[in-house]
Amino acid sequence: EASILAGITTSVRDELGSDPARVYIGGYSAGGAMTTVMGAAYPDLYAAIAPSAGAPYDFDVTGQSAFNAMGPFARPVPAWLLQGVFDEISNYVIGRSNLAQWLNTDQLAGGGPVSQTPASVHNVVWQTGFGPIPATEEHYVDNGCQLAQFNSDPLEHLSNGYLISEDAGLSIEQDMMSFLLAHKLGGTGVGC
Repeated sequence: EASILAGITTSVRDELGSDPARVYIGGYSAGGAMTTVMGAAYPDLYAAIAPSAGAPYDFDVTGQSAFNAMGPFARPVPAWLLQGVFDEISNYVIGRSNLAQWLNTDQLAGGGPVSQTPASVHNVVWQTGFGPIPATEEHYVDNGCQLAQFNSDPLEHLSNGYLISEDAGLSIEQDMMSFLLAHKLGGTGVGC
């Protein structure tokens, strides 16, 4: 399945004449889990990923499995994650494990230590079709590059899934796109 998705990605990218340094992938729930697979298997194709309410690659929080899957293309892959505190399907511990896996993978791929402590934490309010939703944004930075942004809110699985995919969650979607678009393949600094 991963190779099929990668093939579709390159076909659409080439057909539209898109910048190959600015290709991103994201998904929610099972799509979030597949996003971790794509980030590990194709770090040379996707500049950054958004695996929300998903699971760590191979359920290995050490990052070693994802790093091994990257092979000769290993590099830090920036990740934007959304996790509901009261998510009953992809529970909060799984979301935290997904974050830990990406930070550990980035450390292995980058060859240096990556802090598991956020460089900054911000309480925000997303304006949504459900009304204002309080959320916490954790920013993980290494050498000027934002490697991860972990977003948590008090919602459950279906509510976050609805908001990340519909107009009602436009402010969440804009936050995700701002993170993704700040990264490109072969970039430096914020666009690592």
